[in-house]
Formats: sequence, C-alpha cells, structure tokens
Amino acid sequence: PTTESVKISIVDILGREIAELHSGVLFQGIYKFSWNGTNHLGLSVASGTYFAVAGFEKNTQIQKLLLLK
Repeated sequence: PTTESVKISIVDILGREIAELHSGVLFQGIYKFSWNGTNHLGLSVASGTYFAVAGFEKNTQIQKLLLLK
C-alpha cells in the first residue's frame, strides 16, 4: 500500500489556521474527517466562510466551508 504525509486543517478567510484535523502519514484510501466548529483551544468560532485544506506531499486540495450557527 502507498503512504503519504498529509496535513488537514481548517483556515479562515484570511488564511489563518483555525484547527488541525490531522497531521501525519496515511495509507492510500478514502477517509472522512469532521470539524465541530471549534479552534485549537476548543472554543467555538464565529459563523462564516472557512476552508478545509488538505496538504499532501505533491499537491494541495481546498474545499470551501460555510459555518452557520
């Protein structure tokens, strides 16, 4: 099986990292990650636009998120 170093984080509209969902090596496959709307300190963040950023060794994928409370 193929492995790759992956970092999955949530960033705000200004590009500041809000939370880190995963950092480490993953085997090739399908994974599901969820974010509970909190920051690194466990505090609830404001409603707004955020981005899920998946950084791999050779590329990055970004998914726009809209957090509504």
